[in-house]
Amino acid sequence: MKKLLILLGSLVMVLIGLLLTLILIKNRVETNSRIQANNQAAKAPLPQPQPDANPLTQKAPKQAQKPEPLPKPKPAPKPPTIPRLDIRLTQKDFKTVPENFVAVCNSAAITIARHYPKHPFKPILIIKADNGFPVMLDQRGPNGESQIMLSIGDGWGWAQIAYQFSHEFTHIIINENQPSAGPNHWINEAFCEAASYHALKKMSEEWKTHPPYGNWKSYAKHLNAYAENYLGKERARPGGMDFIPWLRKNERALRLGKRHPNRNIYKYVSYQLFQVIENEPGYLGALEYLNFNLRNPAISTHQYLAHWKTTLPPIYKPFADKVAKIMGYHLP
Repeated sequence: MKKLLILLGSLVMVLIGLLLTLILIKNRVETNSRIQANNQAAKAPLPQPQPDANPLTQKAPKQAQKPEPLPKPKPAPKPPTIPRLDIRLTQKDFKTVPENFVAVCNSAAITIARHYPKHPFKPILIIKADNGFPVMLDQRGPNGESQIMLSIGDGWGWAQIAYQFSHEFTHIIINENQPSAGPNHWINEAFCEAASYHALKKMSEEWKTHPPYGNWKSYAKHLNAYAENYLGKERARPGGMDFIPWLRKNERALRLGKRHPNRNIYKYVSYQLFQVIENEPGYLGALEYLNFNLRNPAISTHQYLAHWKTTLPPIYKPFADKVAKIMGYHLP
């Protein structure tokens, strides 16, 4: 029994030795495999660096699109200079620069004259600039010139010069070589006054870019301010009344003034007329027909406006209707 146990113990020891030997052999084989793999990896060529991308063949990244530049504002068109006007200051002792004085008058007149490109304007003589009141004279100059007198206190008061001259210039268009309007002359005066407001307003716009002289641009705002003195909203409802009832109340007084109606009354009519002219200045071309072929100046206001409409070219007839409507009349 003792010998059998010794034999089994020896057999176990042999088996353990065999197992240990197998383990050692396996580890050696794995180690040799790793060494061979490392040696082969060491002998393998290193990877070549890739060349940089060719900028000539590669598409450039899209850049953010620049916004389109805003169009440059168009320069203001030069004011019309047709028809050419011949205006002369003939008073010798008036304290002013005659060339400047005439430049203001011409600038004022052309805002109205441009609506009469074919009108045969005669030379205009300003024979007196400091008269007691402004007036267009019925008498012609030595060579048939139109004659005007102004009432300017200061030869450098350009807004006042423009205001007065444009009023009297409009009288040349309406009244020169035309029959008298008699008691309806207040309508002529109201239109001349409205035309002068238009002239000041138009000059104030045009002088911002095209004054008679480059250094006069800054005066544009003064022309506008002068016009606004006559265009306050209180004139829309004189004495707090609606215009048509007010006109009915004052129409007789206006007609009694004949050649010299009361400006303190007709200025309210001028305000109303200016509202139409401001929106459609082309209607200024209708003023030369006011007294055309007028045979009986004593006719009523309604009849006077109706006669005016019959003389107008078709393009101006709507203007007569609008004026009549302002005054509370309907024209056939």
